[in-house]
Amino acid sequence: MMQSVSRLSVCMWLSFVFAGVCRGGSPEILLCREFENFGEGHGVTVVSFPGASGETAGSLASVAELTTALRLKSGPYTLVMRTWAPAGDQDAFFVTIDSKRVRRTVPIGKWGSVTWPFKAGAAPVFLLIEGQEPGVIIDRIGIVRGTHLDGTVDLGRMDLKHGGTIVAPAETLPCYTRSCVLKQALPAIRDPWPGAALAVDFTKAVGKFSGQGRIMTDADGAFASLEMPDSRLDVGISPVGDGKTLTIGWWVKPRHAAEVWSDQGWHFFLGARSIDGALRIELSRHVLSGFRLRVAEGTAEEAIVLDTRHLDPMKWHHLLVSWDLRGDRQRLWLLVNGRGRSTRFPTTFTARRIGVLEFGNSPSGSGLPFLPMDGALDGIWIQSHTAEAMITHPRK
Repeated sequence: MMQSVSRLSVCMWLSFVFAGVCRGGSPEILLCREFENFGEGHGVTVVSFPGASGETAGSLASVAELTTALRLKSGPYTLVMRTWAPAGDQDAFFVTIDSKRVRRTVPIGKWGSVTWPFKAGAAPVFLLIEGQEPGVIIDRIGIVRGTHLDGTVDLGRMDLKHGGTIVAPAETLPCYTRSCVLKQALPAIRDPWPGAALAVDFTKAVGKFSGQGRIMTDADGAFASLEMPDSRLDVGISPVGDGKTLTIGWWVKPRHAAEVWSDQGWHFFLGARSIDGALRIELSRHVLSGFRLRVAEGTAEEAIVLDTRHLDPMKWHHLLVSWDLRGDRQRLWLLVNGRGRSTRFPTTFTARRIGVLEFGNSPSGSGLPFLPMDGALDGIWIQSHTAEAMITHPRK
């Protein structure tokens, strides 16, 4: 008899839990926002759409990227979106909650409620929404207390809640680094990028050599040879932009015997310093830190690191460095042969005008000994805007 009562009690408890999870009961909505007014980023277009609240919704581009951080008490929560997919090739996108990244498809040809249960801890919860297949329609986004499944929370029937105490300011979002690739193929030969504001192919005098630097030629044309130990090429960029945004690309071929891609030494490829000396941007390769793009001001520092040990020492390789020091979120890009990483972080540095780019050795005024790249460079190009429009993010 007691066993039957126990089984009945367990069954009733499971039914209660199942009903609470699947139907959501009367969910406590902590945030309910129109999607087109949510988050910080790009790639969301406001479109007129029948059945959407207010008759408008957000349409995700394939490169869409929205980030925010949520300040929640410890416990279970559910991210909810009210969605519509126009077709089977327009129904997928990515959501990252903290470090967990999930690809989801949404209902095709009808409104649906799609959910992502998660748990909050003491730190703010990092949220990233990325497009994949262009055209996904998102009407509303919400945060609900507890765990809820797809189709159990209808945001279309909810009153809007701004969630001002939940959504953290953009400047407090954590640093986020991701892989990226160039959309356009690199030039077949060591040419500068087409249409650059400033291009150097060494067919005429641009920049200033120091040490044992000189122009040489081979079957593909002129290039700069920077020899041991003190060679460097300085290129003035005062006419290009204001320093808040900049992109630099160039070709390098370190001397084969130097083995700079895998040796035990330290080698500088680029140094950029603001005219007042306060802001420093440096690209070097070190045995411990790898290939490292570093921006620093005072004691503050951010960096991107790539591995170079796989690079062929007999070939030319293309390097791309870019930064954007505007707004509440600042960005860096570093790519080798069209592939690399980008990072976005809270505003840390004061944008300052850069006067000179120093290629191939320790930056002047750094106090460091000569740390040469030791080799050749060619096809330098510089533009005042960032690499954002030039790159895309591979989907894994």
